[in-house]
Amino acid sequence: MRAQAKGRPAKVVLKKSGRLEDELRRKVRSALRASGRTQKSLAAHMGWSEKHVSYILCGRAHLSIDLADRMLCFCGFAVDLVVRCLDDSVPDIVQEAMNDRVEEDHDGQD
Repeated sequence: MRAQAKGRPAKVVLKKSGRLEDELRRKVRSALRASGRTQKSLAAHMGWSEKHVSYILCGRAHLSIDLADRMLCFCGFAVDLVVRCLDDSVPDIVQEAMNDRVEEDHDGQD
């Protein structure tokens, strides 16, 4: 970060997050509201500062799928991952098999 000029706030540069990460943030914020939980209680549960939770939820800190899942579990929700093919020429059976494999891999990690 560059040194700030006298009387001016330091410039904060936010990294560009992806569409998936932004959607995870929205889901975590919605889950917090729906569950009646607070950022403060989430921070205590995760062992983080309230500031770090705030940074994650506003996009100033990275949010992985694993962290989102832990945060959502605290609120009574979970992440279900669905992989879909962008190519319409792939048969439905291949797409279904792909998602079945993702579910098997996830079930084996519990």
